[in-house]
Amino acid sequence: MARDILVPTDGSAHADHALITAIGMAQAFKEKIILLNVQPDFTAIHTERFVSDDEIKEYEADKSQEEIGQADKILKQSGVNYTVKTRFGGPKEEIIEEARDSAVRCIVMGSRGLGGVLGSVLGSVSNGVVREAPCPVMIVPKD
Repeated sequence: MARDILVPTDGSAHADHALITAIGMAQAFKEKIILLNVQPDFTAIHTERFVSDDEIKEYEADKSQEEIGQADKILKQSGVNYTVKTRFGGPKEEIIEEARDSAVRCIVMGSRGLGGVLGSVLGSVSNGVVREAPCPVMIVPKD
């Protein structure tokens, strides 16, 4: 039974490097990649006082497309079957939830994303996913 490989992306070089590793796995297993981008949820009780729901949705869609862009190009060139998903909320929680909802084989992700603290080996999202994921997690260092 083929199962998908979940690859979170935030547009960082670390995420792109992990994606290249996941492409090799997908080709070997003849499986599909789920490319996941997580955007912060800007909906708040007072948000509507300053911006409309449509403006928030447009901003979220633009930001997601920006972060997915390079990964989408890499996947198109690879010939691997893939789907793109966007979720809203905390990155760690949404990655774990997507892994559960999609019953993926594994998660392949970069060691640090755009929010990483200089000098740390694992970012807080990577660290949290490793600790709580419902499936194996492969952390791919950039170098």
